[in-house]
Amino acid sequence: MKPIILKQAWPGVVAALIVALPFIIPGFYIHLLNEFLILAFFAVSFNLVFGYGRMVSIGHAAFYAVGGYSCGLLMKKLGISLPLALLSSAVLAALVGLVIGYFSIRLTGFYLAFISLAFAQLVWVVIWKWYDVTGGDNGLIGIPVPSLISSPTQVWRFYYFTLIIVGLCIFILWRITRSSFGFSLRATSQNPERTEFVGINVMKIRLLAWVISAFFSGIAGCLMVLSIGGAYPNMAHFEMTLEVTLMALVGGMYTFLGPIVGSAILVFLHYLITLFTEYWMIFMGTILLIIILFLPNGVVGYVRERLARG
Repeated sequence: MKPIILKQAWPGVVAALIVALPFIIPGFYIHLLNEFLILAFFAVSFNLVFGYGRMVSIGHAAFYAVGGYSCGLLMKKLGISLPLALLSSAVLAALVGLVIGYFSIRLTGFYLAFISLAFAQLVWVVIWKWYDVTGGDNGLIGIPVPSLISSPTQVWRFYYFTLIIVGLCIFILWRITRSSFGFSLRATSQNPERTEFVGINVMKIRLLAWVISAFFSGIAGCLMVLSIGGAYPNMAHFEMTLEVTLMALVGGMYTFLGPIVGSAILVFLHYLITLFTEYWMIFMGTILLIIILFLPNGVVGYVRERLARG
């Protein structure tokens, strides 16, 4: 009976701990937690295409950046309220996802990866060169974040705001992966010919996956811009996509919780290593190489395998 009780109780214990964290840890670590929550959310959004759809995209940073910049521009230039700016930026990112996805889903493997990268670099160039609108290499700064969620002395405000938005969106994504669409997406990734034969439109399912993923990636970008108080060109750089790709691989790209665990490992490992050395990339690369070589299904996948064996 005790293992069953513990299995049922642990989600509530974890939830209570997450809610109580701002009153337990110093303010700096709350900022670190905000970064983790947003990147974990972005990684889960990305993994809908990467893990569930098995489509290798190196251009997802484009949706992240479009969401962030459009949210900042709407609030700074047009004075639009945060809720409307958040929703509008997500919709705009979804529209960009529709365009990029339309051309990308017709390709596979390296061709798909590189066309998505080409689109992302196009977004990056527009951000970098359109100085009058985006601020160019200086970034888009001075975004008016509402005082209700942002206070230098009460950093818990933005933490709870992020927690609510991220928690709600991740729950929606979880429901999507458990829906008929989610099962159809997995089927298209495993055997597209047979899936097409039973009457499922493979291209439609894949395109919808790109649009949904772009929508939530745009929200993640908006949250990051609000968190740091500005939008910068590196949000659209392909290294941003590589970062969330690593999160999915380390945690387990074929599991829903994998990208969340992977983002926790990368964000906090990066922080711990930089405390002791400036050559953090050497240690980070070594650790990641070990995880990828010896845990091909990621940390969550490995744990599941061990539990299944008893």
